[in-house]
Amino acid sequence: MMSQNQPTDNGSNASPATSPAPLAKARLPRGTTLPDRFLTAADLRARWRVSGMFLWRMRNKGTLNAYKIGARGVRFSLADIERIERQSMTTKGVN
Repeated sequence: MMSQNQPTDNGSNASPATSPAPLAKARLPRGTTLPDRFLTAADLRARWRVSGMFLWRMRNKGTLNAYKIGARGVRFSLADIERIERQSMTTKGVN
């Protein structure tokens, strides 16, 4: 008989807390200070007037690169954002 205090093995070798985030493209080295060339998700949502789900979908498709900061933080490169904006402006007039 198994004690109630003993953990059960569910067959998984990695816990969700130690698994790498699937959407993060790169990690900045510890101790790096972020220059003004990065935006938070809230800043980018306000700039583009989109939802967080839209940003998540872009990250998932690989259209928008995200940089992982710590355990939960995510930042977006301003250079990548401006590139996407330029591409968007050039394709709007094409039908």
